[in-house]
Amino acid sequence: MNANGQIIDALTRSEMFQSYERAYTEATGMPMALRSVEAWRLPFHGKRRENAFCAVMVDKSRTCAACLRLQETLTQDAMNEPATRTCAYGLCETAVPVKLGPQTIGFLQTGQVLRQNPTEASFQRAVDQARKLGVDIDNEQAKRAYFGTPVASPRKLDSVSNLLAIFADHLAMKSNQLLVQQANAEPPIIAKARQFIHEHYTEDISLGLVSRAVNTSSFYFCKLFRRAAGLSFVEFVSRTRLEKAKNLLLNPNLRISEIAFAVGFQSLTHFNRVFKRIVGQSPTGYRAKLPAAAGCQSVGITSVYPRSEVRPGSAQILSSQKRHLGMVPVETRPAREPHGDGRLRQTKSPHNPQPFHTEGGALSLKTIPLKEGALTGQGFGIGE
Repeated sequence: MNANGQIIDALTRSEMFQSYERAYTEATGMPMALRSVEAWRLPFHGKRRENAFCAVMVDKSRTCAACLRLQETLTQDAMNEPATRTCAYGLCETAVPVKLGPQTIGFLQTGQVLRQNPTEASFQRAVDQARKLGVDIDNEQAKRAYFGTPVASPRKLDSVSNLLAIFADHLAMKSNQLLVQQANAEPPIIAKARQFIHEHYTEDISLGLVSRAVNTSSFYFCKLFRRAAGLSFVEFVSRTRLEKAKNLLLNPNLRISEIAFAVGFQSLTHFNRVFKRIVGQSPTGYRAKLPAAAGCQSVGITSVYPRSEVRPGSAQILSSQKRHLGMVPVETRPAREPHGDGRLRQTKSPHNPQPFHTEGGALSLKTIPLKEGALTGQGFGIGE
């Protein structure tokens, strides 16, 4: 099994997928399966709500081969977008791609339904089709199974396709997390390196820096890390930073440039390029699909740094959105803004040029008194 197959296998065993599968099956009466691109099998065989007529056909080797050919066609057609195909017996299946960045690693499938109510004529056509393959299904068991096949209108098929597409996006996020968290039984050197990366991902860390932190040569560490984690060092750092960036993108008060700097990228262009390569869409496009963070909107205070650190060079910026007894909270934003080429440059605030520090290693919200009429409804400092 290749790396993508392992990810799909892990997703299939995850509690999130199993809960969704149960809910989907109960709500629609249709089976659902997750399979890898390379899987050469019938995805619904042995599943809950497997169509009884399909189960009868699978028992015959020649009709089973015809079903596998349909799966091959569906795989090719659904590689980039949802697709629905109908088998020779009139039953249709829908597949939705699950992506890891731009690459399709598997499919969510549902179906084994008829588009119209079964009739004696449609059953006879199925009998004739099976007879061409040398299979006789003109019996009471097959007929009863055929007439018991669920029926889904085109509108319902479109709805379940949209539903699966939404879940496929959730699985894509989960698959990236699995890649970052993949090494559970890893060598102590790699465990120490991962801890170092998670503690310093906001900094400009390099392979040489981390290899020195774990007391080994860069060459040996590079090979050991790739073998243990399944990713290159650079790819692991990028994915770690992007997982943090996804959380920050939930806050509508933070600009993309702020988030890029906060998670360790020194170039907005590089952040956008890496985000699109791994996630499959731009940070702006990703944020547009997310619900706004209600807490951030109601309070109007943002912080893009971990509790253990506020970067030197940050500016103190007054929030005009919250006043209480003549006091306003101070929010921290990086005192850097992007050039046209995407590089981040240092800027200064004429009101608060000194770095903002914390006490006790935790982020503290400070307040300053306001004079009457001093607040004009617009913020002060950088980025307002």
